[in-house]
Amino acid sequence: MPVWGASELVTFGSASFKNYKGRFAVPNSQTSPNSPLAGGEDWYWFDYGNVRFITLPEPWTGAWIDWMTKAGMLMLQAQSDPNINFIVTFVHRAAYSSGHKAGSTELKGMLDTLGDTYSKYQLNINAHSNNYERSCAASLSTV
Repeated sequence: MPVWGASELVTFGSASFKNYKGRFAVPNSQTSPNSPLAGGEDWYWFDYGNVRFITLPEPWTGAWIDWMTKAGMLMLQAQSDPNINFIVTFVHRAAYSSGHKAGSTELKGMLDTLGDTYSKYQLNINAHSNNYERSCAASLSTV
């Protein structure tokens, strides 16, 4: 499943974000406040097997705050659902990164808060820095 990022927001000839959006049917599509992108699909969520997946929008004004409220409700539902064992977020921007593009302290704070609140939330995947690295919360370092 796709997650939108900075590269999709740049127009190359006739290719633009609208072109990408038309190629994928994303479930539970959401529109963020102040989104410069018409038609929704700024972020979405779905359940697959025993996992709830939730994407994040790009960080235009108000988008992450709005997402935090809505994602919190989705995580609360997943936390109480015995058929869901894990919650995974995926986003273009990095919360944690020692790569070329630094992580976002705002995003880090949001994801840390959700991780401290919902024990099923165990993984965030991002790509903005274009490098591989992984980290583990201190409380999980013995796992």
